[in-house]
Amino acid sequence: MSTDPAVALVTDSTASLTDEDRERLQIEVVNLYVILNGEQRPENEIDDFPGFYKAVLDSPQLTTTSQPSIGDFVEVYEPILAEGKEIVSLHISAGISGTCEAARQAAEHLEAEGKGGERITVVDSRTTAGSLALTLLAAANAISEGKSRAEVVQQAETARESVQTLAWSTPSSTCARAAASAAPRP
Repeated sequence: MSTDPAVALVTDSTASLTDEDRERLQIEVVNLYVILNGEQRPENEIDDFPGFYKAVLDSPQLTTTSQPSIGDFVEVYEPILAEGKEIVSLHISAGISGTCEAARQAAEHLEAEGKGGERITVVDSRTTAGSLALTLLAAANAISEGKSRAEVVQQAETARESVQTLAWSTPSSTCARAAASAAPRP
């Protein structure tokens, strides 16, 4: 197993990965934004959740979110591509967010600029939160096994379908066992 894989994994902040998990699994994160009382800030800057939720409840305005910009993706993709790596970019469902589309547009922009955008594959997780995180674990496993970008995408898509089936048809204890089996192997 290589310590410097040829494929890098990028996701968005809706996966709710801890700093430790991001570092251990070598996953780069592009933040969505939260707009509270007219102030927009990256999701990863929210560290006082009780205070944040109180502010949401006390706000006279509806709290909203915003997808990352194309520039946010370019900022994360460029250094990875400059290292000669390929990228699997796995994100929140396109059915509820424009995040996947922004990621695709960033890849197209980088390709048009001759900066390696053709080495990026954007994958719609068709989910978010815990299910997205489980799908990321499957992709991280594939990368740790030295699989190609196409194989990483295939493993993520297979996991995505399995996670969705588990979420709809099994008790939570079975989902917990599935999560444990999806965890990266030492």
